[in-house]
Amino acid sequence: MTPSSRIWRYPGVQFTGAVAGLITALLTFDPMILNPRSVDWLVRDDLTQQYLGWIAFRSTPWQIPLGTIHGYADPPGTTLGFVDAFPWFSVLMRALLESVPSLEKWFGSTGQITSLWLVLSLMLQGFFAASIFSRLTPRNLPLIASGTISLIFAPVWWHRMNHGHPSLCGQWLILAALTLSLSSGEPDGPSRLRFRKIFFRLAKWCALQFVAAGIHPYLAAMTCAIGIAAVLERKMWLRSVVGAVAQVLTVFFVFWLFGYFSLNPTGANEGGGGFHYFGADLLSLINPMKMGGLLPSFFQGWTKAGQYEGYGWIGLGTIFLALFWFSGRRNHRNRRMEWVWSNQIRIVVLLLALFSLGSNIRIGGFWLIDLETPYQLIKPVVTSFRAAGRFIWPLYYLLAVQLFVHAGRVMQKRRIGVVPRIFFFSAVAAFNILDNPFLKFKSDVDGTDRHHVQVQTQNQMDRLSALTAMPAGVVNLAGISRMNLVPPYLASFSCGNLPAGNFDGKAFEEWRITGMWAAKNGLTANSGAFARYDTAVLNRTCEVQRNAVLAGNLDPKAVYVLSNATPDPVAFAAIESRATCAAGPGGIKFCRVDAD
Repeated sequence: MTPSSRIWRYPGVQFTGAVAGLITALLTFDPMILNPRSVDWLVRDDLTQQYLGWIAFRSTPWQIPLGTIHGYADPPGTTLGFVDAFPWFSVLMRALLESVPSLEKWFGSTGQITSLWLVLSLMLQGFFAASIFSRLTPRNLPLIASGTISLIFAPVWWHRMNHGHPSLCGQWLILAALTLSLSSGEPDGPSRLRFRKIFFRLAKWCALQFVAAGIHPYLAAMTCAIGIAAVLERKMWLRSVVGAVAQVLTVFFVFWLFGYFSLNPTGANEGGGGFHYFGADLLSLINPMKMGGLLPSFFQGWTKAGQYEGYGWIGLGTIFLALFWFSGRRNHRNRRMEWVWSNQIRIVVLLLALFSLGSNIRIGGFWLIDLETPYQLIKPVVTSFRAAGRFIWPLYYLLAVQLFVHAGRVMQKRRIGVVPRIFFFSAVAAFNILDNPFLKFKSDVDGTDRHHVQVQTQNQMDRLSALTAMPAGVVNLAGISRMNLVPPYLASFSCGNLPAGNFDGKAFEEWRITGMWAAKNGLTANSGAFARYDTAVLNRTCEVQRNAVLAGNLDPKAVYVLSNATPDPVAFAAIESRATCAAGPGGIKFCRVDAD
């Protein structure tokens, strides 16, 4: 059985997959988050930086780099890519809002697009899942439905959503790459027609890299690796090199367009753990990390610090498919797996999985071998992609699809009827859905109670609401256009903890709350979190801002918020001696100086 050569051959099935993703989102997402004007729920994890980056981008004049942001962490400033604000989607939404006044009115000046992105991602997840299964098993509707639903409920997707990483929910890009790679091989027909087919195939790959590079660098690295493998052809080295170079140049062009090269990526903070810390476990695919929805506690796996980045639990239903394959190995006819993808695709996916292990190789949570020294040879790559565990995702999706297709082919060879197949694949899908731990508040990756995480978020929302409802008598915002947090919070550390690199959870939380308050009041800010930075530049920025405060150079158009998390008594005294201050909710002081 060979896959269909046309990606749009079954548009009805693909459309149904997208609708299934939409229905899943509407049934499982909290209705609160679907309202674009509802933003308080974003005061959590990395959701805050994505939202605040998007708000600042809306008020930044169009320029190159395209994703340049002013008024957020300004100075030094950053880009859409470094706040994980899915640049292409943000650019598209901003263009739509500026072109359609009714849409702009609906969103408002502080509306969020995060929930819209999550819904769209789930729809595209269903679209490309249905695309793969309809091409590989075009007449097996029970398998197509079960496989599509299982990938819509893929634990690796929901894991990223629940950890506040919406841009990494663009895993449909991996499915798109695996779909395109099914068309690899020498096209048939006359030489002129073959050239045309080869050109359009490469154009599709470049288009995919163009999109992926403007969503998230990690996803772009995965799709680009798969794309390069797909264009490699034996005895066609010139064509292979051209295809590989074209895709790499496309990725680099988009990276340049969105300013990924405007900052020094090797200056990234590794205080929270590096390449050795965020790797996947050798048993990642069968480790639910204490989060299996149906498994008894004995089979719930293990958790180790940092390994949440390599979360790859394949799901209980898919585990049953693997057992189905192993049980069939006793039958000589079914002993060998008939692989869907070519050797080079499987090799590249396996290499990505090996990279996902990081430099500290672990099995069952226990240290096995340390590869820190050899990885120093490619330190720029390691530093840029320090959350290595994410590279387990292509293997996750490849194996999930492969196991579904193998089960379908075995049933076809055994001439099993439609009704038994419906029951079988329905059971697989049901187990995958019910086993998904992120549809209910059960446990977090570090073993803490999910209800506690929910309450913690609610407390932050309550604090934000208290600031929003703060009476004008506490701080008069007339003539104020900026909020200066003292000391500033930049990248992933507070300026109160020099040198750069000392992460402080309390400072991070306080910045999220005050930053959201500033955005809701239309204020720019001197603080903000972002992923990559030059440490020396940030240290100088911290010193310059503190020296200005100590010298009494206070901005009359700014409200100074004195941080409770990382107090600076000397700077506070300098501000309070020259400004009018009042305590707000939670004891946070707000100060402003009247213009002369």
